[in-house]
Amino acid sequence: MDYETQSQSSCPQQPAFPIDTGRQQPPTSRQPFPYGMGITAHALRQLATARKWAMFLAVIGFVGCAFMVVGAGFFGLSSGLLNEYFPDGETTIQGLGIAAVPIYLVLAVIYFFPAFFLLRFSLQTKRALAVHSPDLITDALRHLKLFFAYVGILVIVSLGLSVAIALVTMVFASRQVLLGV
Repeated sequence: MDYETQSQSSCPQQPAFPIDTGRQQPPTSRQPFPYGMGITAHALRQLATARKWAMFLAVIGFVGCAFMVVGAGFFGLSSGLLNEYFPDGETTIQGLGIAAVPIYLVLAVIYFFPAFFLLRFSLQTKRALAVHSPDLITDALRHLKLFFAYVGILVIVSLGLSVAIALVTMVFASRQVLLGV
């Protein structure tokens, strides 16, 4: 029995999916999976569960986007109806209704993408688990990465806007106090 045959038969059983981390050296011919990593049956079950939750959250996200679009339409229609009842001038309510339409539409577009990335992760994971495809699982994980990157950037922008609004509010409030208005 030569060394190659002996080393292959003494290797422990490896999991079904290899994972490419991109951080280690390229695999040698003696490694059964690139970078020595694989996905176990337990990890596959965890992915299947995560896929179901991602689908649930994606559906909730799409429903929320639809409610935002309907809300924008509601505000647009209500401001138009108020215009009929108060034709002589704009009221504060009319201005708020008109301002709410683009805000709700922009929010619907912003919230569409995380739901879309979760949906793609869920569908690709389902297909990958059905056909045992490392390429499909890689694509699914790419969509999960896009989801987290998008949400992370959204959080950073939201925190920045919150700080900017707080600073502007403090400046105007202190100005009002100093001027005695």
